[in-house]
Amino acid sequence: RQAAREQKLPKTHAWRTSCAEYANSDSTTTLALWKVQERLIEERKLGKIYAERLRLLPVVCDMERVGVTLSAVRTQERIEQYSAESLSAERKCKNIAEGYGVDLSLPKSGVNGSVTSFLLETLKLPVLAKTPGGKPSLNAKVLETWEEQAKERSKPRAFLSALRGKRQRDTGVNYLTSYRRFWKHATREYYVLHPSLNVTGTHTLRMSSNNPNEQNISKKEGFNLRHVFGPAPGREWWSLDAKNIELRLPAYEAGETEMVELFERPDDPPYYGSNHLLACHVLHPEKFEECMRDGVSFKDRYKTIYGWTKNGNFAVQYGAVEQSGTADRAYHVPGAQQRIQARFGKIKNLNEQTIEQANKQGYVETMPDRVVDSERGYPLNVEKSRWGGVLPTVPLNYHVQGTAMWWMAKAMVRCWEYLQQHDGFHLIMQIHDELVFDFPAGRGWRTNLPKVRRIKRLMEEGGNDIGVPTPVSVTYHPETWSDGEEVKL
Repeated sequence: RQAAREQKLPKTHAWRTSCAEYANSDSTTTLALWKVQERLIEERKLGKIYAERLRLLPVVCDMERVGVTLSAVRTQERIEQYSAESLSAERKCKNIAEGYGVDLSLPKSGVNGSVTSFLLETLKLPVLAKTPGGKPSLNAKVLETWEEQAKERSKPRAFLSALRGKRQRDTGVNYLTSYRRFWKHATREYYVLHPSLNVTGTHTLRMSSNNPNEQNISKKEGFNLRHVFGPAPGREWWSLDAKNIELRLPAYEAGETEMVELFERPDDPPYYGSNHLLACHVLHPEKFEECMRDGVSFKDRYKTIYGWTKNGNFAVQYGAVEQSGTADRAYHVPGAQQRIQARFGKIKNLNEQTIEQANKQGYVETMPDRVVDSERGYPLNVEKSRWGGVLPTVPLNYHVQGTAMWWMAKAMVRCWEYLQQHDGFHLIMQIHDELVFDFPAGRGWRTNLPKVRRIKRLMEEGGNDIGVPTPVSVTYHPETWSDGEEVKL
């Protein structure tokens, strides 16, 4: 219409009505679909749950409007750093391959035939997984497992470490470059991103985002993309993170007493609230008790074993079939899954119940929210395989992740509604189990503590809704999202 006015086109010109006609045709179709959807919602008694989910929409719109700030200087520094590290890793890979008489060709990202041939034919690494097309998979998890299984200080291990490092850096450069494609200038060296958020973008209520994707901003040690993000001048960030929520939910729901006691006493040795450390003790009693005698942390002394145990725990929790050996390979201990399940049988029973529900109904539900609907939770469709059953790793995964995100959505609504009373205080990101807030900087980090305490209580209130304590940690970020000071409240 603006263009039509500027060019003084006739009132009957198509430019004056084409947009309205296009939108109205969509509205007509959407209205008919809504009538059917509305009837189904009422028939399935999901009206209260649907109404609660609608409360999230203005929150997401405001997050998109406010956006996320990042430093142009730090972004450029990271691009140069990761580009140089990628080149160094590429040289290392080629040098190692030359030692085997192979002239290796590396792609800009991922793997190619030259790399695949070197790994499978020259190094003779075993096929651990296959692509949907039936070819050997060389995904990140396969490379990580190969590296863990390779002998220390061996050439295969060095090659895999360099290859994984190169892939990470190449991916990082791509992400950082995409940020520059979408950012808008804010102030001085700072720019702002306005990612598009989709509250129905996954099967488990977790949001997805694009243009750019903010859900995959890495915080891995040595590869931390969060470094480029942070408050603009005159601002400060606070992040509040649910503590082990995806481990707490099944433990409390199943009544797994030993795990619940861990969470109830997070400061007590030797496990300090960590079921991963408890599992380490079960699977590696001699090493664990050695650390206890020496007064050192098992996690620090046996970092690799701790990582294996953590991976195995999640594999067991989300239904890895014992006969497949998936969890045992993750643990790197034969028979580990059987020993863990014997110790924590109630979670195994919970998993079997969710599988049964999914096979019978085609969906699982989140834990009921007493405030919204005490009888049922949000239904999450579970797709069945070509053989008619559900994959055993899916139902509990959906149930737990969906409940965690239901909790998170309520936290977002509560915190956002509270912040509407205070000008310049914003909720800007939801990443997994973490919320990030952008506040005006005070005369020191304590200035905003009253508001932060209130937000923490509002988030933890969601635990009362589902009957599971959900403590939240607090971190203050004066400069970058990657660096922060944990605040005990």
